[in-house]
Order: sequence, then structure tokens, then C-alpha cells
Amino acid sequence: HATRFNQARGLLDNSDTEPAIRISGTLLLLYGQLITRVVRLRSEDVQIDSDEIRLRLGDDPVAVQEQVAALLRRQREHTTGPWLFPGAKPGTHIGPERIRRRLRELGICPQTARPGALVALAITVPAPILAELLGYHNDTTNHWRREAAGDWARYAHLASTPTT
Repeated sequence: HATRFNQARGLLDNSDTEPAIRISGTLLLLYGQLITRVVRLRSEDVQIDSDEIRLRLGDDPVAVQEQVAALLRRQREHTTGPWLFPGAKPGTHIGPERIRRRLRELGICPQTARPGALVALAITVPAPILAELLGYHNDTTNHWRREAAGDWARYAHLASTPTT
């Protein structure tokens, strides 16, 4: 938990790292987003209002933390095509492997960061709401809710078993 937050803080504070990596890593660490989904974000998924930035990850856009919002604002302002993270070829988005490789170079492992983020979110947000906000299927968020809660049926069985 603390490691993910420290890694996210490091990305947000590190102005030497390219914005696409900083944003992608933060969305992975805090919102449990797959890198393959992050690279497909479109410019229109970032909604700029006078006092807040909202990002559409699921059905409804969600307000994002101030430093993430500032990065998203700058990225959107510097993007001319449909993709929030344009690729080297016109009309394409950045490749997910490039993002993964750079994150690994920074000490962030996407394979473990995403489950950690989803379990942490599932502890605090009901599964159906989490599915709607993050664009996941209900089965996926229910899985993470069960992971976060542990196996309570097993606990109840153990708690009712007398010890000798």
C-alpha cells in the first residue's frame, strides 16, 4: 500500500520523466488501470472544466487528484490527434510495451501494481460503483472485492471450530 503511494508520488514529482510514463504509471498505481487501456485513452476522455479535470475511465468521468489533473491538462493541450498518448506513426497511440518497459526501469512492476491498486480500491468502494467508474466488468470488481475481504466463510468455519 505505502509502496504504491510512494511510487505514485515519485512519478508525480519527477519532472524528468516523460508525461506519458508519469500519467500511465499513476493511473496504474492509483486506479488499477491496465497499460493497454491507458494507451488507448483519447483526448476527449480528459474533460477540462474551469475548476477540475475529469477523466473517463468507465461510464462516467471521475475527478482526479490535483497533480494528476495538471499532468492530464498539459498532455491534452499538447496533443493534436485523437489519442491522448500519440504514437510515432500518425494516427496511432503509443505502444503499451514502451510504457511497461519504462515503468520497470523506474522500479514499478505493472503485474503486481495493478492487483494491489484494485484490492485497495475494492476495500473502500462498492464493487458495482468501482466497475462503473473504472470501466471494469462487475465480475472483475467482485473478484477484487473478494480478494480484499479474504475468505470470510473460511474464517467463520475456523472461528466456530473448538480448539483443544
